[in-house]
Amino acid sequence: MNDALAVVLHPPLSVARDFIDYPYFADLGAVQLAAVLDAQEPTALVDAFALPGAELRWRPDGRAALGVSPAAA
Repeated sequence: MNDALAVVLHPPLSVARDFIDYPYFADLGAVQLAAVLDAQEPTALVDAFALPGAELRWRPDGRAALGVSPAAA
């Protein structure tokens, strides 16, 4: 038996100030991939949008940061 663990990481995003709604669904591919992999092997999903502390915050350069900080992910 293989003791390997597949880890799927969906990182935090930086988006322009004028984004509409696309970032909120950007993790769908990672979530689906983790589900497919988990059917065959143990799999962990690290989703920066779903971790405690995830938020939308404005950076000093005017861009929006979505999810947890990169260090937290």
